[in-house]
Amino acid sequence: MIAGVKAVDPTIKCVVKVGIPMAYRVLQMLWTGVTADGTATGSSGAPLVRWDFTTFRWYRSSGKIECADRYNACVNVLQVLKDSFNVPIWLTEWDWSPNDTSDVQVAYTTAAMSTYY
Repeated sequence: MIAGVKAVDPTIKCVVKVGIPMAYRVLQMLWTGVTADGTATGSSGAPLVRWDFTTFRWYRSSGKIECADRYNACVNVLQVLKDSFNVPIWLTEWDWSPNDTSDVQVAYTTAAMSTYY
């Protein structure tokens, strides 16, 4: 799709999005030309996909984006996205739980905005 859009007008900016926390591996596979084949590593040789912005969503229920838990290890998701693609990151959604109190919502919003900035 991106190649088709760029063929018509190369100035159009294209984005990709993953909506599940810690699911950035699929974007890495697209970027590096790896196809899912049922194995842990996939197979190489697929066309490389390039985009202009990486969009991502992150919610309070997933923990801190700068120290997300993956296999009991701290992973800075923003750093992974930067290092993997070196394009601007656009956080399209971030939110708290509807059951959170207003104090929790304010604290999360303040912390998230500070981190993202």
